[in-house]
Amino acid sequence: MATRADLPWLGSDLELRLVPVPSTAATVGLFSLVRTSFRSWALRLDLAAFGARGCRLGTSVELRTTTAALAANRVVAVGIPAEPTLAGAMPYDRALAVGPDANALGVVTSNGVTTTIGAR
Repeated sequence: MATRADLPWLGSDLELRLVPVPSTAATVGLFSLVRTSFRSWALRLDLAAFGARGCRLGTSVELRTTTAALAANRVVAVGIPAEPTLAGAMPYDRALAVGPDANALGVVTSNGVTTTIGAR
């Protein structure tokens, strides 16, 4: 499950808390301003055809960050520039757990989280 670790402010980090994650899996955080399409595919793309039954890709992949396999509870983060035009932007966030035991594709997706970037 993915949840926000803190409120996203200009000039700070947007953090996504992931629990539980298999201890052997690496994690990838996906951050995007688009949730309607990824390349030529419409989103909430069902990943069953790729070997991940029950998983969906719900964000495009403009920005990603990774963590190593360290613990069952993890935080992936991306810095938010202190750019005033980003205030009010609504990034769509999702995480992937990547590991050979997940399924044929080797990926499990989290729920999606929508945030609103604030200015102080």
